[in-house]
Amino acid sequence: MIDSHVKKWSVGKKSYSAQDLLQCNIERATYNFETKVVNFYLPQFNCTDMTGAIAFAKRTMSDVEQIHVFEEENLINIYLRIADKWVAQSFQRL
Repeated sequence: MIDSHVKKWSVGKKSYSAQDLLQCNIERATYNFETKVVNFYLPQFNCTDMTGAIAFAKRTMSDVEQIHVFEEENLINIYLRIADKWVAQSFQRL
């Protein structure tokens, strides 16, 4: 697990925190290098920017295949890479 509140990511000549890239608050991020899945856990009433979530995940695991986004443990989005294109699937929030 990476402390997303401290870690900065370089994009071009600028450095961005996880919150800057995701454009929301993040409680934690987990990575499964075997399945190539990144999980983002957000507080209630937060939602990621898809482009930022992909950029954040790819900096940690360049071969990421899926990104799962949870809001208070409820799955709200899946970003899936298919043939080098990313697609999104959203789920109804509780």
